[in-house]
Amino acid sequence: MRNGIVDLIIKLGDEEYSLAKLFDMRVLSFSITPPKVVTNIVSIPYSNTFVDLTEVYGKPTYNQRNVEIEIDSIETTYIWQKYIDEIINLFHGQKAMFSITSDSEYWYTGRCSIEPNLRDDNLVNKLTVKFVCNPFKKHYITGEERL
Repeated sequence: MRNGIVDLIIKLGDEEYSLAKLFDMRVLSFSITPPKVVTNIVSIPYSNTFVDLTEVYGKPTYNQRNVEIEIDSIETTYIWQKYIDEIINLFHGQKAMFSITSDSEYWYTGRCSIEPNLRDDNLVNKLTVKFVCNPFKKHYITGEERL
């Protein structure tokens, strides 16, 4: 973290992008929803019996998870549209790995989309960065997967 600023780091291939360093942007808030468990409960005909097949392969499986990150400019800027264009051209629609510096030991992998928010003024502006991610995050050294 740079001076207490929570940063969003995005990796595309071998390139790593820090939104704080490149665009003077910081994370305002984020929401990382847990993935939904894929459940499969089968009703046995002509009985009141149900069989839960959720863990038939030894452990539950999960759907993808959604991550939303709200970012804004650290400093006031008059070139906000230039930053928006660069961020959209770099990341929108791309499959990427990302990490938030407040949980920097783990990386998520997902498809990115960028949504500019309504502008309050021309100086301080916000973007919402959304990812549809794999259910597990990975430790950057050990590769350990966690929900």
